[in-house]
Amino acid sequence: MLSMKRQRVGLATRQFTFATPPRTIRSTSTLTRPTKSWEHATSKQRRIVIAVGGSDIALFALALANREGTKYASDPRDAKALSTVPFGKLVSGWLAFAFCSSPTWVDMSEILYSIVSSVSHAFIMQTFFNQFLGGETTEERVPKIEALRKNYIGTLLSYNIEAELDGSSKDPQLILVQTQHVLSSIEAQGKLAKQFCPDTRATRGDNCSWVQIKVTGLLPHPVALEHGSNAILEARRQQGLEKMSPTPDVTDSDREQLLSLGATLESIASKAREHDVRIVIDAEQTWYQSVIDSLTDELMQKYNTLDGPATCIASIQANLRRYPWLLDQQIRHADEKGYRLLFKQIRGVYMVSEAERWRIGGKEGQGPVCATKEETDASFNDG
Repeated sequence: MLSMKRQRVGLATRQFTFATPPRTIRSTSTLTRPTKSWEHATSKQRRIVIAVGGSDIALFALALANREGTKYASDPRDAKALSTVPFGKLVSGWLAFAFCSSPTWVDMSEILYSIVSSVSHAFIMQTFFNQFLGGETTEERVPKIEALRKNYIGTLLSYNIEAELDGSSKDPQLILVQTQHVLSSIEAQGKLAKQFCPDTRATRGDNCSWVQIKVTGLLPHPVALEHGSNAILEARRQQGLEKMSPTPDVTDSDREQLLSLGATLESIASKAREHDVRIVIDAEQTWYQSVIDSLTDELMQKYNTLDGPATCIASIQANLRRYPWLLDQQIRHADEKGYRLLFKQIRGVYMVSEAERWRIGGKEGQGPVCATKEETDASFNDG
């Protein structure tokens, strides 16, 4: 399943150094330098970018970004790396971003794909897949990762198998296979980390090796996450508790699956610590998220202690109305428990499905997702 997200973290990312409080590290921009050049460029400027070609395109884009200004100093390594990008890669990247900048095309994309799947699949593989993803297997991606690491660019391996929107069940054997793929990705990143960053004492780990996981893809019945999340929310409403408490909605089967899920995540985090790799626990739909937050918090308390490297990274969706409250709560909790809080800040995911579920459920008041882009931008920028 190929999913596209508007988020700050991609496959190719450069590491930055931040001056942050020792207890709570907000890792929202550790991976990527935000630039506004493309989204604010005029049509004429975009045509120029395509016409120039090769290294001139990259250097022009970099100069334009610097002229408009960012809060990061210019890095000469960027110019060197961009100057080696093939012309075809730049063209496919332009096509991908041009497509994403059109709301009409984005809204039509799912329909078009189902109608002309063979043609659209080839187009997607040559544009979006080529731009945002490094390959379909870990082995296929290793040479690309090595090339990026030589230019001091970090990478994020993501085995993005998540639950279907209808919450349908999954074969437990398939989950075992998927878990093994995640562990193999960690091992591959670990080998590369030792190759490119043999001494991690100064940085407390290789900050350029990441693996992302989808929690809903790691248990047979995702509805167990929904029931558990409902229990957490109800406990908070009634008693102000953060832990899941037994309720009629949480069955024995749910508890068994959640315990098994916790053990799976523990094995993944342990493998990541062993190989000096960071894992990103990706955000998912709100009806699953409370349990995911709770499990992520437990992992961070164990693997993000102040006297060692930070292994686990949470994901927080800025387009959710709960975002400011959640961020404040997590920072306070990290201070109280004494662990490093690292998180990936996402602008917006699952907007359509969240709004549709709220509407179908006949719930009153505002839904969980910001109603407008302006509201989302304010939350993302000021959170």
